[in-house]
Amino acid sequence: WRVADLMDLGRRAQDLIPIDRGGDRRVFAFANPGLKGAPYVSNTLWAAAQFLGPGELAPAHRHSPAALRFVMEGEGVWTLVNGDPIHMGRGDVILTPSWNFHEHHNPGDKSMVWLDVLDLPVVEFLEAIFFEEGPSELVDRKTDPRSVSERQFGQGAGIVPSGSKGVMKGSRHSPLLVFRWADVDSALDALLEIKGGGDAQIRYQDPVSGNDVMPTLRCEMRRVVQGTTTGADRQTGSRVCA
Repeated sequence: WRVADLMDLGRRAQDLIPIDRGGDRRVFAFANPGLKGAPYVSNTLWAAAQFLGPGELAPAHRHSPAALRFVMEGEGVWTLVNGDPIHMGRGDVILTPSWNFHEHHNPGDKSMVWLDVLDLPVVEFLEAIFFEEGPSELVDRKTDPRSVSERQFGQGAGIVPSGSKGVMKGSRHSPLLVFRWADVDSALDALLEIKGGGDAQIRYQDPVSGNDVMPTLRCEMRRVVQGTTTGADRQTGSRVCA
């Protein structure tokens, strides 16, 4: 699915369909033509491009499928995850774990586009899809410069609050809900410097447990230096690349 086509469709949809008319999100799902009409990119993953225009608000809701967001274009949008305002910028990865209320608002004058990836087909197969609209008091336009999630668990590699494992016991997702592009960019550069070029890959992880960020979704970033050909690999899980 080519980004030029998506951007053109997004601009047209933004002109024609306001978010408050018949739905609370403006997304284009990537439908694999081999899945008999199902709106999924694979048998285990749902992926889509979401567009939020200047001044728009996507109201709060929550659902049992877990979601992650990768910002492809734009700055200055906030998403609230259970009331915690998280600034969204280009290259950032933001988590919305299962059954967390979330809403998005754009106080700026430019549109934002991000990639949504959900474990929706897996949860549908298990007949465990639940959805709930958010209460009116969650409709908020907070723009805190740094989220609570980052202040607690985003202080740097190997640094977490004492007693975190006890506090997070029973939680199966990362308590850090946003991973900043500047940190990932720096990490990839450092790895390439050590290797002397080629390619480098990092994995986003729960800073307390070291596990993947969510039970059903793994996030990675790879940098391939110009002129490099990587080795072949394969895996049983499906992968969405941006």
